[in-house]
Amino acid sequence: MGQPLDSVCIVTVMYGDDTSRVDTASITYYDREGLEREQFYWFKGEKVPVHDVCTYDRNRKLKTQVTHFRGISRYRFRYKRGRLYSVTDYEVDAHGRREKTGVTIWEYDSQGRVSRISTPPKWYGDYTRTFVYDTLGRETGKMHLDENGKEVYRNRTVYNVQDVSQLMAQLDTVSLSAINVVNSDEHGREVERYELIKGKINSHQRHVYDEGGRLRSTIGLRSTKWYEYRRLPRRTTR
Repeated sequence: MGQPLDSVCIVTVMYGDDTSRVDTASITYYDREGLEREQFYWFKGEKVPVHDVCTYDRNRKLKTQVTHFRGISRYRFRYKRGRLYSVTDYEVDAHGRREKTGVTIWEYDSQGRVSRISTPPKWYGDYTRTFVYDTLGRETGKMHLDENGKEVYRNRTVYNVQDVSQLMAQLDTVSLSAINVVNSDEHGREVERYELIKGKINSHQRHVYDEGGRLRSTIGLRSTKWYEYRRLPRRTTR
């Protein structure tokens, strides 16, 4: 790309039950405008990392993302009236030939809010997602449909009545078996999230921030994730 990167990056390390061994790790580089330019992601047991490279247009909107991992995948982003319209997926073979594998389409309502996202059915279990909003413009519901238009499941989002912007819970309203409860601090930052299945805690996460408001760690029942913010020598992507 030849794009200069600033000296700021974020290093993420995740541990499983054994906190002496790293399960996954990533390092993300940003430019001087705060746009993500490169990311390296190491999976447990993999010697070669996933390598993502991003480019942006003159309006600072994501234009392409190229992923290198056991081959090359390319994603092209298109916009209409300043809003994301589509993401086209390509697979690139050893000879550099691109094969189109799918297109995801975004649709919007009269208020400019996402109303529908259509995804290739061979990639995901749910083909289409539709969104519902309340009078304050907050997302209150999301319905997942399969390739035949049949409802797979539906989510409902509940907000704290004392703080109209604060997320309080997300519910699976089809089976009512899964409830994700979210607690936020006085700054509106998520500090705790836990999932209840049939009244029992299935998962729990706690977020810890530093004095500057940056996320430092995510502590769960079976894993711990640490974030580091470093300044590194300037470098240039290839």
